[in-house]
Amino acid sequence: MSEREQLKSLAAACEQELRGHILPFWMNLRDPRGGFYGQMTHDLVLHRDAPKGIILHARILWAFSSAYLRFQDPDYLEDRNCATELAYSNQMVGKLKVDAAAEALRHKFGEEIIIIKADELNGYEGSRPQVILHPEKVTVDTELNGIVVTGVDSMSARQEIWQAVKKEFWQVPLLIDLRSAGLSTLIVTFNPSDMEAVETYENTLLYSDEESMQLECGARNVCFISAYFGAEVAHRISLFARNRTAELDENFVVPREFI
Repeated sequence: MSEREQLKSLAAACEQELRGHILPFWMNLRDPRGGFYGQMTHDLVLHRDAPKGIILHARILWAFSSAYLRFQDPDYLEDRNCATELAYSNQMVGKLKVDAAAEALRHKFGEEIIIIKADELNGYEGSRPQVILHPEKVTVDTELNGIVVTGVDSMSARQEIWQAVKKEFWQVPLLIDLRSAGLSTLIVTFNPSDMEAVETYENTLLYSDEESMQLECGARNVCFISAYFGAEVAHRISLFARNRTAELDENFVVPREFI
């Protein structure tokens, strides 16, 4: 392994430790009265009524602010998500959404599917349907394969995912791009090997964050919009599995307004 590869591997391990353990640990120390608890012993005994220090809170604020700037959207499960996204429970608050989603899928389907993190695949070739988790931020260097479904908050994140798909497009037979704002949704579905569809996608549906419209957040509507997206994604995957490509082509771009 070259020095560059070693450094890349070390950076990935550090990011996984930060996002998978360190930040969730501190998020679980949030005080419902405000701020964070002020004291915990070395053997993890929490003193809920201990005085709160300004230096501790300043360090926590700096750490989470830096994490947000580094990862754009750390996407941890929040209390409000449990009220609007029915698959989640209050016990999942503070976990990465990708891990919370995996837990919800395991609870729903049990042994019917296998859920594997991308870095734990190790050539798995089982017969059960697989859900591959990518808890790390997707970049152009991320190796993607299979059907890719994306629903991100920024055009810059969408651009990075597209570059990762485009880099090895022959391994991604279908891309489903979900977008929503307020009561408006847009679903884009195409085969990245279809050069005509790629040209349309790149020239008319991808642009910079500065060029994108700043629309109302859809957080209050996420319950029924998530259900709509789930049904539409399942329908498109069903069409793909039955080789009904003509119908997929007819649904290349589907806008919808909920009133």
